[in-house]
Amino acid sequence: MTLLTCCIGSGSHQQQRYHLLEAASFGKKSQLGIGIGIGIGLASFGKKSQLGTGIGSGIWIGEGADRGSSAKETRSRSGIRRRSSNWSPQERARVFMSAVGTEKEMEMELKHAGFEGPPVQIPKLGLGVYMAAPRDAYQATLAALKTGYRHVDTAAVYGNERDVGQAVRDSHIPRQEVFITTKLWNSDQGYDNTLRAFNRSLAALGFDYVDLYLVHSPMAVDKRLHTWKAMEEILKSGRARAIGVSNYGVHHLKELFANCEIRPSINQVELTPFNARKALVKFCEEENIALEAYSPLTRGKRLNDKTLVQIAQKYHKSTAQLLIRWCLQRNFVTLPKSVTPTRILENSQVFDFSISPEDMTKLDGLDEGWISGWDPTKGR
Repeated sequence: MTLLTCCIGSGSHQQQRYHLLEAASFGKKSQLGIGIGIGIGLASFGKKSQLGTGIGSGIWIGEGADRGSSAKETRSRSGIRRRSSNWSPQERARVFMSAVGTEKEMEMELKHAGFEGPPVQIPKLGLGVYMAAPRDAYQATLAALKTGYRHVDTAAVYGNERDVGQAVRDSHIPRQEVFITTKLWNSDQGYDNTLRAFNRSLAALGFDYVDLYLVHSPMAVDKRLHTWKAMEEILKSGRARAIGVSNYGVHHLKELFANCEIRPSINQVELTPFNARKALVKFCEEENIALEAYSPLTRGKRLNDKTLVQIAQKYHKSTAQLLIRWCLQRNFVTLPKSVTPTRILENSQVFDFSISPEDMTKLDGLDEGWISGWDPTKGR
């Protein structure tokens, strides 16, 4: 049996993709999906096959059911087949996130000027585990992976690398499907120290490579250039698929460019509407360095801002979701931290709406250079 799906309707691209996944009617004669998108897909269910089309999304998940049945079954690109009437919220989020996993807004390519290596795609939404207690980091990582996250950001100084690694193994998700970032702390900088610290991080994680290794800050002024030489060797060895920096200002990056063979692929800094770092963002974009936002939720300190609340209510979203969405629309990788499963789930539900240009302008107007914690970008 072959079923043809024609998708019609209106709404934002993100809402339309959501409709393509969630809205369909199955009976003896017809199937109707609501939404506008673009894409063609073919999924087979035993002896049955289904061709799906749409206008605009480039994403498709095959949905089908036996004739006369009102229940849906969905098979994603990973081959999962479930009756959607039995899905938990986490399962719905996971299937949705995996379905849009090839979209531009879901991932980006990291590029190293001066190094020709295999392409590295980084998921643009990740879980941050900043200073989370070991058990909390383990549980949060498991919950995030169950929800559909495929990116976890840790660091040596957080003291939870071991727990993140164990959670990845216990999730039974293949290692190559989870993007792992860790970072080199200030006291471990210097050429030889960096190599030793990297080995310790690999041992703690229990992996033979990481996807991204970052210099945590430029604060080791006399050692940071020697540190970067070691980072280049780590990249060449294949034990880190990508390397980058964190908390580097424009002057730090210019110094590094003048003294390196391989440029960093990414700069992780605090980015929110309250501190949009326009000059740094412009410089990184011009130099093909990706930007990654930590503390995108302002550590909870600005979530009740009047403008945030008003705009979030318009989209029927939380202010946390609005802040995450702002980062994504600014083309930043974003790392919301939470150890609470319900909030981890909520933070993932940001691909079914889009902030209008007018509202993005209002959010941009909140920029006042405010930071929630430290800011080494201003240092020597």
